[in-house]
Parts: sequence; structure tokens; C-alpha cells
Amino acid sequence: MAINIAPRSLDTELSELMRDVTSGKAQLPEFQRSWTWDDGRIRGILASLSQGYPMGAIMRLEC
Repeated sequence: MAINIAPRSLDTELSELMRDVTSGKAQLPEFQRSWTWDDGRIRGILASLSQGYPMGAIMRLEC
């Protein structure tokens, strides 16, 4: 008997993701905290997302 665990795709609105970050529900895992983007890159991705461009994929772990 094989166990089939497959990733699933969920579209998440940017506003929902930002609410999760603000509330502490979404946080960077410890292993990613030393890797950062500069302010220009952060502004660029947020500007693109706010104009409706797709982000691609991010990995989120459910706890």
C-alpha cells in the first residue's frame, strides 16, 4: 500500500498573505532568516503583485 502525498496549489491573495505576516501566522523559518532581499527588490515584487502579475510559487508549511 503506497502513501500518496502530493503538493497542492492554493491561490492566495496578497492581502491575505500580508495579514498572515502581520498577525504572526506566517513567519520565515529559521533556516531562511539569514537570506534577505534588499529594499529595492522587495518594493519591486510588491509593486508587481499589486498590479496583478503572478508571483510564481512560494512554499508554505502548515503547522
